[in-house]
Amino acid sequence: MNVPLAKQRTARERPFYRRAAISLKLLGLVYFSSLGYWMYSENDWMFPGAGIESEGSSLPEVAMEAVDFTSADGTRLHGSLLVHPSSTTALLFCHGNGENMAALTEEAKLLSQYLDSSVLLFDYRGFGQSRGKPTEKAILADAEAASAWLAQRMQTSQDQLLLYGRSLGGGVAIHLASRHQARGLILDRTFSSAVELAARRFWWLPVRLVMRNPFLSIVKIRNYRGPLFQVHGDEDEIIPLWSAENLFAACPSNHKEFHLVEGWKHQAAFPEQSYLRMQQWWSRLKAGELQPAN
Repeated sequence: MNVPLAKQRTARERPFYRRAAISLKLLGLVYFSSLGYWMYSENDWMFPGAGIESEGSSLPEVAMEAVDFTSADGTRLHGSLLVHPSSTTALLFCHGNGENMAALTEEAKLLSQYLDSSVLLFDYRGFGQSRGKPTEKAILADAEAASAWLAQRMQTSQDQLLLYGRSLGGGVAIHLASRHQARGLILDRTFSSAVELAARRFWWLPVRLVMRNPFLSIVKIRNYRGPLFQVHGDEDEIIPLWSAENLFAACPSNHKEFHLVEGWKHQAAFPEQSYLRMQQWWSRLKAGELQPAN
């Protein structure tokens, strides 16, 4: 009995379509499993320093005043204040996502010396001795509490504080500057947008739609018109130079300086040349050469 050619072709094609359907289902399963895992673990890779407790200072000879205060929701936060003996200027240090304040005593000392300023280090919730679990919304609230505490402690206003933000802390400092302005804003190896970096790294996932901690610094910095000093390395392997340059370009300030350090990587120590450039910027600011734009 002869089978029509069309039926023979259909019989041969059925196994192919079945295999294709199975392959598509497996690919879909892998894709959505990857997306689900990415969404579930977002806070872990966004805040890798959370949960690592560290007590005391790496430099016991530096006299740091231990302070405790609470965030808006009552979460207890911990900090350390280095008081400059002859200056009323105060700097709020917003650290990166992979560190806590116990390892920053040396930097607080150097910043105090170069900028003639008191320095408050503090840990976001979940970091060091601060309680709670971090999210973007939560740590921004923590920074608001730290800024208010420091202004009250130094008997000044929040718009007269120096704000220093490193890496993820740059997004925190920019948030404060966009809301309260600042006497000066210092950005150290920070990004234009965390969601932009994540979207480029995980290009096959709909990151822009699902990321819960976007840190849209490039949007917020448009509301800051005060003096800005930004420093970045041309070999930063974590936050590409283009991201920092985009952030700098978005700031409407007429008094901003971008300091590019050749050969500098993200985890490297802050170079002395950058401290000196920052000190020069601060001297011009104190002399009245740098003022917020109208």
